Amino acid sequence: MGFFILLFLGLYIWISYGVILAARWIAKQLHGTPALWGSLAFLTMANLPFWDTIPVSLAHSQQCEAEAGLTIYKTLEQWQKENPNEVLYDNPEFSQARYFTKSIPNWRSPSSDRVYVLPNGTELSADYDVINHYMYTHIKFRNGSGGSWINQRFYSVEEKVMNVWHILYREERRIVDFKTRQIIAQEVDFYASPQEPDEEGFHPLYLFRGVGHCDRKDSKIQQKWIVNGDTFSSFKDKLRNLNQDKKHSPYVATLNEQCESKKYPKKYK
Repeated sequence: MGFFILLFLGLYIWISYGVILAARWIAKQLHGTPALWGSLAFLTMANLPFWDTIPVSLAHSQQCEAEAGLTIYKTLEQWQKENPNEVLYDNPEFSQARYFTKSIPNWRSPSSDRVYVLPNGTELSADYDVINHYMYTHIKFRNGSGGSWINQRFYSVEEKVMNVWHILYREERRIVDFKTRQIIAQEVDFYASPQEPDEEGFHPLYLFRGVGHCDRKDSKIQQKWIVNGDTFSSFKDKLRNLNQDKKHSPYVATLNEQCESKKYPKKYK
């Protein structure tokens, strides 16, 4: 890829040199100023690859101010009031054991991933570390989309990317209720990139490297990323610990036993 980029740049410089010479020749024919025409041709060719820098930057800034930020549609208190007696587990082993299908060895031998297939076809793949401690769970839905398991009532969908204009992209993160399919929280962000979201490398037609995500330190929009003192990540963590059975929680049990015994326990139960 690097060779083709250098080849493209070399070809572009060669063409630019030809355009400058042509501009100087035309200026002479029209009794103009060759130096002025040549300079204008140089500036044009030098800035041509960056033609979209200003409009993309302006569009990015406008979208960040207008639509970016965190929205919480249902607070923890509201959900608990609607579901007062429901106990949640961050490890599917304690809520989906009846749907266990198989274990898949991974590179962290001797541990293995544990796969659960729910009645609706949703596949859960629980990942364990080298000492067989639960880490996280990937979700794969029947339509091929995926997400991250929080507990048996909530999951998060990371980076739902869509093109807004030219090389400007909208990025969404959502937390969804498994049971009701309601969106509990959503974070919207924007960024500009000269390559497609799933494309590797650099697009040779764009020298403009794009702009990053919305500036969360900007005082004008900073408050849009925090709702009731929570960011998207902290709200997600609170959902993970919501109505949780402490006895069967890998996070709580593991930490407690580590503090007491100074070593990793073999089981959570």
